Amino acid sequence: MARRLPSPVALRAFEAAARHLSFTAAASELNVTQGAISRHVKFLEGYLNVQLFKRLPRALELTSEGLIYYPAMREALDIMERATRRLLHSRQDRVLTLSVLPTLAMNWIIPELSHFNAKNPSIEVHLATSIQPADFRSEIDLAIRVGDPAQRAADSEKARIDLTMVQDWSGLDVEYLMPDLIEPVCSPAVLDADPPLRSISDLRHHALLHTTTRTHAWADWLHAVGADDIDASAGTGFNHFFMTLQAAREGQGIACVPTILAKTDIAAGRLVAPFHRQVESAGGYHLLYRKHEADTPKIKAARAWLKAAAGRASDFNSGPDADRAAKLA
Repeated sequence: MARRLPSPVALRAFEAAARHLSFTAAASELNVTQGAISRHVKFLEGYLNVQLFKRLPRALELTSEGLIYYPAMREALDIMERATRRLLHSRQDRVLTLSVLPTLAMNWIIPELSHFNAKNPSIEVHLATSIQPADFRSEIDLAIRVGDPAQRAADSEKARIDLTMVQDWSGLDVEYLMPDLIEPVCSPAVLDADPPLRSISDLRHHALLHTTTRTHAWADWLHAVGADDIDASAGTGFNHFFMTLQAAREGQGIACVPTILAKTDIAAGRLVAPFHRQVESAGGYHLLYRKHEADTPKIKAARAWLKAAAGRASDFNSGPDADRAAKLA
């Protein structure tokens, strides 16, 4: 048998108005107009064929029927709210939303996801990509950004980073993951092109590929290796590292990128690091999360996973190629 129930919207309007004894306060709580609250209550009174409120010149009172009806409606809505909250919290515990820089997500996080999924089959990872400062007013649980949270003066021997990690640090914890090391990479075919690429000085004869989010990468790398006489401004620019890397794979030039973004391509032989000269940036990769959530199961699991992944990335940066320069301290 079908339930005989009035409109849920009308019930919410009545419960709020009865709790506040004010149509105005009820309208403010439910983000509607006072007129809308009045119409919903009138509809409910018509449905029930009783008067629920006494509308006095400067006050609102419940009638005897309203005094009977209000506690039951309040309890019913409380039960629905608690059930909804439990369900939402249960869902939130199962979903981990991670905000990551786009190319880092594609070339590092996604290849590492299998490690997390194997150990945490009950947690769903949702990736959100952005180069904007992490915004914890949204539904993200964690963010990975690159920079220096201490905002110290730039070290002239380190590559500059122009990205802002977060605008508002209040209530956040920051955890260091790994250094940001940049170096040139190119297609293996470029090494034997005409002219060949054998030494850093040969770069003057090749196209340099740039990424607009790191406009200083080539200039800072060349300065660090003592090659300031090479023009760092010439060449093609791209908005994202994944575009720059694709151009490098296709042999269109040499890209200066963070090693972490190129490691999958280097391991697969699609790209090579011709000089094995890494330069450390002025800021590293950091994990950001809300302080009060640090010890929740999904955040603890994600922190352990990402620190282990960062350890594997560091192993790649320092070997196994014996010719690869040790990362700068």
